[in-house]
Amino acid sequence: MVEKEIIKNKNIFKLWIKINYLEKKIKYGEYDFSGQNSINLVTKKLTKGDTINRFITIKEGISHYDFISLLKSKGKKTSNITIPEFIIADTYTYKFHDKIEKILNDIKKRSYELIKKEYIQSKKNMDYNLLKFDYILASIIEKETGKKSEMNKIAGVFLNRLKIKMRLQSDPTVIFSITKGKKFERKLTRKDLKFESQYNTYKIKGLPPTAISIPSIYSIKAVLNPYRGNYLYFVANKKGGHLFSESYEEHLNKIRQLKMNKNKTSNE
Repeated sequence: MVEKEIIKNKNIFKLWIKINYLEKKIKYGEYDFSGQNSINLVTKKLTKGDTINRFITIKEGISHYDFISLLKSKGKKTSNITIPEFIIADTYTYKFHDKIEKILNDIKKRSYELIKKEYIQSKKNMDYNLLKFDYILASIIEKETGKKSEMNKIAGVFLNRLKIKMRLQSDPTVIFSITKGKKFERKLTRKDLKFESQYNTYKIKGLPPTAISIPSIYSIKAVLNPYRGNYLYFVANKKGGHLFSESYEEHLNKIRQLKMNKNKTSNE
């Protein structure tokens, strides 16, 4: 603190600590001493434990692989850690001296609070099996669209498909099957859709065994409050959203229309 000119004289500071019996009251941590400071103000902050909050932002849809990379970028050791099963993409606070176990536990607790609030509002029970089902489905929805306004429609499509035992056929699950959460740097091919994996929903019936991404609370909300319709298909509209259809014939017509519009635009 002398080097940073927070205190002017180390010996006077030590004496002040001693005569005020503060040796055992000073709390370890990272502090902000910007602005005007006196010995009294500095020691009050140190004994109060008024440490700085740091922030870690988990972006919507990132994988566990990306999350571990994020923790490493914050200077945290990630060997032999277990990522909590149900965490939500959000911004969380931690202290400089916090161990990785505490950071993960705090994220787990806050995520649980966020999820529980949505279950209470939707008047649904939050048992483990139901939560696991909803969380995995939300993780797929998160990768399908970035538009919050259509998440409940995509939830509706997937739930309708599951109800009639129809495969989800979700491209993000194929990508996850291939990359295990790492970056996918090419276009998906028809051959990729045949990739053998318990995560590939073109090959399996039902949901993958675990989540393919860390979802936002909006995806959880969408699963708990899905669009009540008969949609079974959707296709990207090239404008950041999707077009939805009830039948395969309608779905094919919309794909053709999109291709015609694309050709028309490229010829103008």
